[in-house]
Amino acid sequence: MTKKRSKKKSAFMKTWLVPSILLVITLLITGMIVYKIIDSNDSNANSPKQNGSKITSMAKKSIATYRQSLEQYATDQYKINLERYNQLSTTEKAAFDVEKITNSQVNASIQKQIGKSIFDDSFEKTDGLQPTTKTTVQLSANQDRYEVVSTATLGEKHSTVKQQFKVDFQVDQKIISDFYRPQYVAHTSKRIAIQNASNVLGLLASSNVKNITVDGSSCQHELRNGAYLNECLNDGNTTASNSKIMNDLSFQKFLPSFPTKEIKALDEAGINDEKLYFKKKIKDQKKKVKIYYLKDGQLTVDHLTKKKFTESNPFQFTSTETHLSSLSIDGEEAFIDIGDNSQTLRIDQLRLTGNAKLHFVGSGKVQLFIQSFSATDGSIIADGAKLATFYDSKAPITFSKNFTSDGFIYLKNADATLMMDTYKGNIISGGQHLLIDGGASPQSQFIVLPKGNLELTNRTSFKGSMIANAIVINQSSVTFAKPSELLRFPIQYPVYQEVRQYVLYSKLQEN
Repeated sequence: MTKKRSKKKSAFMKTWLVPSILLVITLLITGMIVYKIIDSNDSNANSPKQNGSKITSMAKKSIATYRQSLEQYATDQYKINLERYNQLSTTEKAAFDVEKITNSQVNASIQKQIGKSIFDDSFEKTDGLQPTTKTTVQLSANQDRYEVVSTATLGEKHSTVKQQFKVDFQVDQKIISDFYRPQYVAHTSKRIAIQNASNVLGLLASSNVKNITVDGSSCQHELRNGAYLNECLNDGNTTASNSKIMNDLSFQKFLPSFPTKEIKALDEAGINDEKLYFKKKIKDQKKKVKIYYLKDGQLTVDHLTKKKFTESNPFQFTSTETHLSSLSIDGEEAFIDIGDNSQTLRIDQLRLTGNAKLHFVGSGKVQLFIQSFSATDGSIIADGAKLATFYDSKAPITFSKNFTSDGFIYLKNADATLMMDTYKGNIISGGQHLLIDGGASPQSQFIVLPKGNLELTNRTSFKGSMIANAIVINQSSVTFAKPSELLRFPIQYPVYQEVRQYVLYSKLQEN
């Protein structure tokens, strides 16, 4: 009996011990594995691979910091320029490109940073070592881009990260159409020179303020509280003057269309073929002779024909559109009645001699399309009519100092010399040179010479506004005033909306 119980006990112990031992072994193995993992993690915390990743992250962080600084500067400059833009007139807005100006300012700021290094040692120490980064901006191989390079250092370990970028604003815009409104006494694409004891009362504007010069003998007056001060505002030709304005509005599109089609149609229609005359007895002749005042397209007013052009009995054209080979007035005062119609005259040659006077009587409109001024000793007077003169020859013209005309003149592409009071209205030219040789503005005028150079000399006194490629004021005075008759030049300007991008970046490159 005793022996059987002993066998059962031994079997029981064996059954119990085996799982227990296995459990203990399992726990021991598990503990060792966990210990190994923990030990492995602790040792990997400062492994070369982990440290390399850390210093690369530091380099990336420094580049991110530089990008943030650059974006903030661009944002601030854009806001400043936009605020200034919103205070401008529509004319100034057309020339003030917020996007372009901000681009230029940001690029200029980056250019100043090229080659300079930014150091950062604000990182936490690792293994008792202080990590640092050195960030530098340089031109990339592609010259229209920059490259920011950041090198992080930890002991003897280094990691470099690069990124290319360029300033590339993308701003949503809404285009508004309007008209040019003169606000400067002189506005050019290039140079403005005030010299030889000249006076300027008004703002001077150019695409570059450095191109505006006032010599020591001349004077620019400051406008304050609606009046020009007596003292001179000579700034030493710096860019600091409030009377010198940067406005790079292009004037090439500002030249109004010349009536080329109308002139061509009149030329194709041919010369007036009427024969108008009266009979008059001439001394020493037995019969009355025909005195022609219109023949072969030649309209002539002289001592013989003047009775057909008197104020009480003015001449009238039979057509509202007439092509004359010549209109000649010699020392007489001739009156032509146009009524309330629109009268168009194509004149191949206009000749005024002996202080002749040509009057257009009526309330209508007169267009003179003149191919040649053969003589200009006289005046053209619009007695109640609206007069416009268009000169389509390429030949340069010098108007007589005795010549005056109502209305405006448009020189298609001819150079000209005239007095300031030669034409009472505006002076428009597509030529290369216009010389104003003395005289005073009879009213506020507008001179428009977008492709050429304008010179005022010989004590010219101008009142109004001037536009030209370049302007020289020599021994003369100019005063700003809104022209009595405005030319409506179409302009467009943007309304700036959401900024979608300031700077364009490439992908990061790790070394």
